[in-house]
Amino acid sequence: MLISAPVSASEVIFGKTIPFALLGMWYFPFTLAVAVFVFSVPLRGSLILLTIAAFFFVCSAVAIGTLISTFCQNQQQANLGSFLFLFPAIMFSGVMFPIENMPKGLQFLASIDPLSHYLFILRNIMLKGGDLRFVLLHIAYLLAIALVGGISSFKRFKTTLQ
Repeated sequence: MLISAPVSASEVIFGKTIPFALLGMWYFPFTLAVAVFVFSVPLRGSLILLTIAAFFFVCSAVAIGTLISTFCQNQQQANLGSFLFLFPAIMFSGVMFPIENMPKGLQFLASIDPLSHYLFILRNIMLKGGDLRFVLLHIAYLLAIALVGGISSFKRFKTTLQ
């Protein structure tokens, strides 16, 4: 129905992505509060820098989700595509085991995983106090992932059914 509406491709993409980015940022303070107050995770670095990093992570995740949806013809395919991205992304992020212990080829996959960069930032800001150059480097990676995903989404999105 959106394809037949008299709106441009950019209006459709922004209309579908901005609400998810806003929701992601809406949940950030709640998640952070649970980490700090329930699980006693220290926040030794800048809250503002952490919020900026969270914004770029949310943007990169939404851009990848939008890119996945451009390959899908229906909601079930999009759900499966998201799962097929999300499961390896979690495995390559460093949550399960250190990235340094992975084979070199898998370390490359971890380097293009937005979750791994966000986890580097989280650990650095929350546990170590936040080295600005380190955090900005990983924010730049998140920005690059978001731009590549967003631009690719715009190029792949079609306003016709063919």
